[in-house]
Amino acid sequence: MATRAVSIRTRLTALVVLATLAPVGTALGFVAERDLRDIRNDMVTSSALIGYVIAEYSASAMAFEDRADAGRTLNGLSRDENVIAAALYDNDGRRFVSYEQRASSVPRLPPSIARARGSLTTVEAEHVTVIQPVISQGTRYGTLLVLVSTAHLRSRIHGYLLSMGLLGLGAIAAAVALALMLERMVSRPLLALADVARRIADTEDYSVRAASVGHGEIGLLADAFNRMLGEIDGRQKQAQQAIQVRDDFLSIASHELKTPLTSLRLQAQGLLMLPPTSVSEPDGKRIKHTLEVIDRQVARLDKLIANLLDVSRIAAGRLLLDPTETNLSSLVREVMRQFEAQLARGNCKLDASIEPSVIGLWDAPRLDQVVTNLISNAIKYGGGKPIELSVASTAAGARLVVRDQGIGISSDDQHRIFGRFERAASLSYGGLGLGLFISAQIARAHGGTISVESTPKVGSRFTVELPRAPILKGAIE
Repeated sequence: MATRAVSIRTRLTALVVLATLAPVGTALGFVAERDLRDIRNDMVTSSALIGYVIAEYSASAMAFEDRADAGRTLNGLSRDENVIAAALYDNDGRRFVSYEQRASSVPRLPPSIARARGSLTTVEAEHVTVIQPVISQGTRYGTLLVLVSTAHLRSRIHGYLLSMGLLGLGAIAAAVALALMLERMVSRPLLALADVARRIADTEDYSVRAASVGHGEIGLLADAFNRMLGEIDGRQKQAQQAIQVRDDFLSIASHELKTPLTSLRLQAQGLLMLPPTSVSEPDGKRIKHTLEVIDRQVARLDKLIANLLDVSRIAAGRLLLDPTETNLSSLVREVMRQFEAQLARGNCKLDASIEPSVIGLWDAPRLDQVVTNLISNAIKYGGGKPIELSVASTAAGARLVVRDQGIGISSDDQHRIFGRFERAASLSYGGLGLGLFISAQIARAHGGTISVESTPKVGSRFTVELPRAPILKGAIE
């Protein structure tokens, strides 16, 4: 399944947010890591300093084994709420005197500790442990153990992280605000231009114009876009006027040419029906042959002019249907009789399979055109090989099939042969490329279809499907 294209608005917003947050987030990460490390180091340093000071003040009491004085020194730690417990141990590691806060969560002091060689400060989950030797004038009298709560450290870290989080949210808000500002300044005008282009593509209405968006680069783009639309609109109107002039000319020329051709054909047919005169037999045969050629060529010209007239009517929407009860079988047989002489001259056989009576509400003269065009094309492109024709009833109406064994049509050409002035064969076959176009328009006006199945050098099969009664009545457009 194809993925939906991401709009320029979304891409621009994402790029601005990323471009803003990436450096800000990186900077905040470095600053946070450094500050958190400094906060932890400050806690460790201050705890070690407490241990050093208490050890200095406790040295004389330990030297004289004065527990009361040593206890008073440790009790002085009650002024610092972060110190949760402390104890002095003699050189044998036995507890000499201790101090503990009254909170129930205070960890128990060990009754004895191993002799430490020097100062040691460690950070644990709930407290900082400070071990400091008690030394006076080079003589060691014991060891001090101090436990300092990390609650203050955690509180500072939480407050710092909250500040950093608020700062990050502020950066995000600023990035989004900047993205929205750029969206209003850049992507919104571009999307408006894209919407105008989409409307023109859907409606082919080149009179639409983009709204003015100022004097910046996008404004210049919109002005250039509008000038281009104005140029296209003007040229389209000129082209439409030229097409209208052409169609009017075709209509007038067809009418004007049809009148003398009709008269000329009637004169030729009249001469053909005259009884033999005193003209010698060879001259009479030559005259008759000449008149027959004239009659056929006039008929061909009459057909070409009729096609041009129909094309002009279709373009103007003035080719109307007049549906009446029509026997398609009888109509096809009549058209076949009209082609008997042409089939004989081309030594071409027409095999027909026609149901006795296929009746529907159709425009008989227009269906006559369709059948005539299909049989004429089969003779023209069939190369003298047999042609197959069938007429049959269907559940919806009727089906007409004309199949030849001629040059065929390539798959690339099959989709366009029903277009106006389109041809799949070379110009040596003659014709204006209008017969199939008109036939397709007539079939569509009846609510039916015309299709082709063909293989080059094998032949073509044209199928016309017609409903029992026209679905589309009125003008062919």
